[in-house]
Amino acid sequence: MMTQSHRGKGAWLRLAATLPVIAATFFAFGCGTKQAEMTNEVSSDLTNGTEATYIDMCPPCDATVSNTFGAGNKHSGIDYVLDEGDPVYAAADGEISAITRDDSNGLMLTLKHADGYETRYAHLSKVDIASKLSFKGKESGHDISGNSHHISTTADHTGWTYNGKVFKGQLIGYAGSTGRATGAHLHFELRQHGIPVDPSPFFTSDKPVKGPFMISVRKINSSTGNEYVVFCNGKQTTKDQIGNAVAEFFKGEEDMYSAVTHIEAEDNIPMGVITDIKEQLRNAQALKVRYETDDSAIEKRMPPANTEEKSDEPRFMSPEEFANDVSRRNHIFFKINSNDKVLLGTDRSVRDASEKPYIVNVEDFDINVLKRMISNPENKVTYPECETHEFTMPDGSTRQFRVSKGMVSLQIDRGTSYEGYTKAMECITTAYKELREELSSEVFGKPLAELSDAEMQVIYKAVPMNVSETEPKDIRR
Repeated sequence: MMTQSHRGKGAWLRLAATLPVIAATFFAFGCGTKQAEMTNEVSSDLTNGTEATYIDMCPPCDATVSNTFGAGNKHSGIDYVLDEGDPVYAAADGEISAITRDDSNGLMLTLKHADGYETRYAHLSKVDIASKLSFKGKESGHDISGNSHHISTTADHTGWTYNGKVFKGQLIGYAGSTGRATGAHLHFELRQHGIPVDPSPFFTSDKPVKGPFMISVRKINSSTGNEYVVFCNGKQTTKDQIGNAVAEFFKGEEDMYSAVTHIEAEDNIPMGVITDIKEQLRNAQALKVRYETDDSAIEKRMPPANTEEKSDEPRFMSPEEFANDVSRRNHIFFKINSNDKVLLGTDRSVRDASEKPYIVNVEDFDINVLKRMISNPENKVTYPECETHEFTMPDGSTRQFRVSKGMVSLQIDRGTSYEGYTKAMECITTAYKELREELSSEVFGKPLAELSDAEMQVIYKAVPMNVSETEPKDIRR
């Protein structure tokens, strides 16, 4: 598996934090396939406003090098020996910049990255990317623009503009011998501000890193009413086949906990559809899932089916653990009904006549209310208990911290919208993040991202993130 380079750690964290998730449906340029509908365009630029000076990269393929950078004092990249149709992967997180085809480089994909970096993949037989994107260009003399979830093309699209992201290790195309090539191979380049740079020092693994598995959910209208179509890495599939597709995709992985599945869906998709997909993923042990609507993205670890859950941050408890471990006042429930209205409280607070239930639309939710409930600074008897714990500090001294026993339980309705669900998860994770940031500033005088590993462990123990997501049920309130 990949080992993280120390010199790239900070930049990698900054870069990774800027990348929302992408997902798949099908559209092929120039082959007459009907375009999948989307309502919003992707609009972001990794090359602006970033502090990154280093990009985390992996090799674009698993193959023998036939020509190194600078060979003969003129080679501007690395050549890899491949057979026609062998897969090629994105070397780093980035955005689609250009798809061109000429007599020299043949079919070439260019990706742009942070700090003026770009990678080029030449002599391809096909560009094939499952990615949410918008595009604009000319074809047969006509202006073309729109939105899509999958590029599959062998044509020249010089001058076209794109907004569409890819992840490190994601499939982006297939090797070929197009252009000036004596045989099938990949010519790979890294450039910064247009100047060729040796890619080798940037690699943090010997082989391509396994990319995310993309799931996209779209709503279509039919004679029988609303129906929902699922695409896995750009290919339409049925819900009951998702688990098999994920298991096959990550087959042979040394650690299934490295598997990442991205679910992207339209805002108004009901959570009953997503819940059925999640059950398939749980059975396939796809344990890290990233959820995205048009304007939000959150990531969490799902407890596996019939296996022992490994420790991770945040920790999502099973309903059984919750039932055995949580007292009436320590159980903070976060319920969302089919109208995306939130009811927040503890089992004790809703039974206290002096307490006014917190009921609000999810888009108007005040994170500070949840933060006060978790940390309970006023020691209210209706809010979670806090215990004093003594921790050893990185310098060897000891310090006491007030640790909350609160555990947040997210409960949704099958009619809750996907947008409502992702906003709710975002509220919960943001509340814990802000509590940790505040304690980090108080104790160490710096933000969480700047703490050493030992300092960060103190904050994580002092502000434990305990979250449960129970099965959907009818929430009438």
